Amino acid sequence: MAFGGGHEEVFLGRDFNSTPNYSEKISAVIDEEIDRIVTTQYTRAQQILNDHMDKVHKVAEYLFKREKMDGNEFKLLMDGQELPEIE
Repeated sequence: MAFGGGHEEVFLGRDFNSTPNYSEKISAVIDEEIDRIVTTQYTRAQQILNDHMDKVHKVAEYLFKREKMDGNEFKLLMDGQELPEIE
């Protein structure tokens, strides 16, 4: 979604700080909505991580030992299964 501005192609030498064609009031409403969305989703992400901290630690430990993980290994860890130790 984009407010203001035309549909022109962006030229890298062009001034990106052009004047918007909407009011300061609309700009404030947009800023408030963006802030609300970012704050809400940041809080949600923190809650998800906190709710699954045991799994976060398992993934971190696994990656610390092996440095990489494929999708199957990740799924197994998320399902609570242990993966064989590397030698």
